[in-house]
Amino acid sequence: MTVQVGNILAENITVVYDRLDLRLVDATKLKALTEAQPVIMDTPDLIVAVYPPSPLLVHLGDRRLRVTHQGEHRDLGTMRLWEVAVKCHEIVPQESKVIAYGYNYDLVVSTRGLAASDALRTRFLRDQQAFEQAVGGTLRSFAPRFVYEDAALCDLTLEAVGAEQLKVHLNVHFVSDSLPPAELLQHSYAERFQRLTAVLPQLLQGGH
Repeated sequence: MTVQVGNILAENITVVYDRLDLRLVDATKLKALTEAQPVIMDTPDLIVAVYPPSPLLVHLGDRRLRVTHQGEHRDLGTMRLWEVAVKCHEIVPQESKVIAYGYNYDLVVSTRGLAASDALRTRFLRDQQAFEQAVGGTLRSFAPRFVYEDAALCDLTLEAVGAEQLKVHLNVHFVSDSLPPAELLQHSYAERFQRLTAVLPQLLQGGH
């Protein structure tokens, strides 16, 4: 089996606040983020801005600011989400205090030479027969999820979505009382993605 990291399906930077009163947010300031003229939905519970034809999406609600690059693409960071996140954070009222921030990456990985579902079962399911006997049924799919902690809390999910294709999702969550400046955020954002793409072949091939 040859493991190859493919396209990015979506990427996201999220900021979490102790509270977020959208009535105090000037949604018109979202128009200055890019040259594209946004379409803005502004309600008491939710503010969403899309920037056609750009794949940028800004979402404010549920005590969160989410800045997302939607749609399949090849290279990380082409939307410079860290700069957009910092600019959007400046729009959030000072009464809202940061309690965490994090990253979300969704990408495709190919398992050439071996079915993706078989790759997951071989690596992460110790005894399929014992499982099937215990539940009295036949296992149809297996999507392992790993939650681990280093300097951040990380949540990694692997799911077979094609004959030789996996969908990978990673959430990286930092507990913090501030959002780093754009330059440091960019470095951390890229480093976490590079770490993910480097470790995936090791996870799926057992380090060989």
